[in-house]
Amino acid sequence: NDAIDSENAKKINKAIKDSKLKVNSSIRGEEIRVVAKQIDDLQAVMKLVKELDLELNISFKNLK
Repeated sequence: NDAIDSENAKKINKAIKDSKLKVNSSIRGEEIRVVAKQIDDLQAVMKLVKELDLELNISFKNLK
């Protein structure tokens, strides 16, 4: 189980907020929760996070 340390969580959260996408993101312990009305916005966030080139194993769960 790979956890996101607080420094990387803050970097990811800041990048999401700076993107001006219509999503809400919050750091929840070892994960970042992103909520959006449009699935396209969630997919844009997924692409954004993958492009950050962090040395992390990132997984995305529960796309509803």
